[in-house]
Amino acid sequence: MSSKGNKTLGKGKKSSITHLEEHIIGWALELREAGIGISYCRLQVRACQVDENFRSKPKEQQYHMIRRLCMSNELVVRRGTNVAQDPPQQAIDQAREWLEEIRPFIRSIHLANQLALCCQPAAWQDNENMLMWIDECLVPHIQQRADGAPVVLFLDHFRCHYTDTVKAKLDSIGVQLKLIPKGCTSVVQPIDVGVNKPFKDRIKSLWWAWMIGLGEDGGNIPTPSREDVQHWVVEAWNSIGAHIIQNAWRKTDLSFFPEE
Repeated sequence: MSSKGNKTLGKGKKSSITHLEEHIIGWALELREAGIGISYCRLQVRACQVDENFRSKPKEQQYHMIRRLCMSNELVVRRGTNVAQDPPQQAIDQAREWLEEIRPFIRSIHLANQLALCCQPAAWQDNENMLMWIDECLVPHIQQRADGAPVVLFLDHFRCHYTDTVKAKLDSIGVQLKLIPKGCTSVVQPIDVGVNKPFKDRIKSLWWAWMIGLGEDGGNIPTPSREDVQHWVVEAWNSIGAHIIQNAWRKTDLSFFPEE
């Protein structure tokens, strides 16, 4: 029963991919029976593996089609709870011990001289990593591209971007630091405006192709290796054409192109 102002629970609109019920719903029930968690994303990958027509559809449409199929079959997908974490201080101490061991190894990894890796306890950025970025990424870039021209570095107001050591380091190599005003991302941060989104989309597409190519029938979703992720990052970045970066600068009214 339903009336204006009232909501009615039910299966809703019939799914448009009922032909995949056995492949998707049956497979999901088998996983659940075996105590293996399921998710819409996992079911979406499975549908891509067994149906080429489904695979050709946009990712967002795929998601809604899988969700509709689950609803019409009364299959509820819930997020699992996490196992209790270690006490915060213990976790911090373990992270520090791990970093002492892993930092020298991470610093030495390069992928065809295109990728330099570093790490931080909270998977974030800090003063030490910022100094490493200046030495391993910014300085070589200046040497290759600046050709004696003045260099200006635009950074946002993230704390480690303007510590005394960072400012002194930049000053020592002749780089002028310009901090972008707070709250102005959409206006004057070209990377955030026009580069990060297509870059992340490309990495996601590579991960998606990797997942579909696994052809797994069950078990836990595997974690890609660091080598896989490194190759995805390099491939995704190399596919970002100059026009994408130039358009980002044009959009923010910071164009430096002399022909304009």
